[in-house]
Amino acid sequence: MALSRLIRIIVLSRMPQEKKNALWQLFSGKAAEFAYGDQNYHWHCSNEKAVINQLYELYYKKKGVIMPYTMADFTRDFTREHIDLLQPEERLKGLPSETVFQQFPLEERLKGLPSETVFQQYSLEERLKGLPSETVFQQFPPEERLKGLPSETVFQQFPPEVIEKYLSKLKEK
Repeated sequence: MALSRLIRIIVLSRMPQEKKNALWQLFSGKAAEFAYGDQNYHWHCSNEKAVINQLYELYYKKKGVIMPYTMADFTRDFTREHIDLLQPEERLKGLPSETVFQQFPLEERLKGLPSETVFQQYSLEERLKGLPSETVFQQFPPEERLKGLPSETVFQQFPPEVIEKYLSKLKEK
């Protein structure tokens, strides 16, 4: 069974410059037709004007566009070129905190936080879990590292001889 259908091909660059064709002119691939379309087409939604601004940049600044260029390509390129216009909260929206934190070294993540705030949130085991202790400890002086720990926990780390030697020094003072 043979089906026949009429297929109409529209060559946008050959559309006559008339108001009813203004939308087609925007996509003609020619700067003059684009300018005509931009002046004569009335957008129904203000968001659509962003597309026109991008086309304007393509036709006037770059002197044309290489095809094929999909809507996904447009969205990606537009976002990359205008991401700086968004507030930081808007840029990070929808990203898991782990993804954001992985972008920064540990030193930057801890910068500006009081050591008590950092260390009191976790048990000793949790403080060391998955991190080389040297990396964490280098960020804080020894006195700060011990804040918030019970003295029994600290003393258990030393043999009795070391503790006795230290106590005798204290008695001499």
